[in-house]
Amino acid sequence: MIVTVDRGFGDIRRYPPGTHPGMVVVHARNLRTSTILMLVATLLTDHDFAEFVGCNVVVEPGALRIRRPPAE
Repeated sequence: MIVTVDRGFGDIRRYPPGTHPGMVVVHARNLRTSTILMLVATLLTDHDFAEFVGCNVVVEPGALRIRRPPAE
């Protein structure tokens, strides 16, 4: 799974859910290291990363969007 601040990885047309191990895109106006670490730490505390396998996840202050792979 990749964790990145590169918004391009959030493009589900280019990286459809289920075609990769999973990715978390950190989306924040303030890209200071402390902000990124806080968002990732909150994500790890509140969720089990196993639920994000194959998903496109966008985390930002106060919001979490999850695009899951299609059901088989």
